[in-house]
Amino acid sequence: MRFLLESGASPKAARTPGGETALHFAASSGHAGTLLLLLDAGCPADARTDTGTTAAMLAAQGGHLDCLRLLVAKQADVAARRSDGATALRLAVRSDHAAAVGELVRAGALAYEHRAILAQEAIAAKGARAAAGRDGSGANARRRRGSATIRSGPPLFEAARHDAGRAAAELLGAAEDPHAHLTDGRTPLMVAATFGSESVVSVLLEAGADPAALTVSKSFSAAPQRNALQMRLRRLTNILSPPRPTPIRSP
Repeated sequence: MRFLLESGASPKAARTPGGETALHFAASSGHAGTLLLLLDAGCPADARTDTGTTAAMLAAQGGHLDCLRLLVAKQADVAARRSDGATALRLAVRSDHAAAVGELVRAGALAYEHRAILAQEAIAAKGARAAAGRDGSGANARRRRGSATIRSGPPLFEAARHDAGRAAAELLGAAEDPHAHLTDGRTPLMVAATFGSESVVSVLLEAGADPAALTVSKSFSAAPQRNALQMRLRRLTNILSPPRPTPIRSP
């Protein structure tokens, strides 16, 4: 790599049809030394593919901590979003790479996520008010607002959907709220129960999440225990609501 760069190879110009650069390949493969050579040669830390994927996202997804730290040190944008809305933090959470989650949290990624959610909710609320004025009832607007907010739930919900127990513990340690809820009232514990995320259920219960919490929407089950039961997750159902011991009758 050093020979190629010294021979005049451009780290910026060469791209695949999908827009990947050498930086993306180095980050996704965990080659920190190569990554540093490319960054020092002038390759932009925030180079994006056609889908908006950055090297930091690939490093986070793969759990390549040395690469991620290099990119953060080079001022890579930890708040960048892919075309599907994924960020480096969400990809690290999905892959259950707790160390990468911690590195991104310290770089401010979690704060960015929460600001983005608040901004999205404000836009959705404005749209809902406008729609309510047009159709009179506001029912369709409420549905649209709810679905938008559900898609953008905090990263803890991402962990709940992907059984990322280590990532969930890291997020809770960074003051993520185990009692947070989506607009329909679902909590991280309810989502974890629905997806069979046993490790996240255990972490959330240890953090004080309420297994008897109720939703506010008829569209979903009333409590985590019922979510797990409906999905035929008997083991999770027992964790959430352990069977009572049979009383011993005196002779």
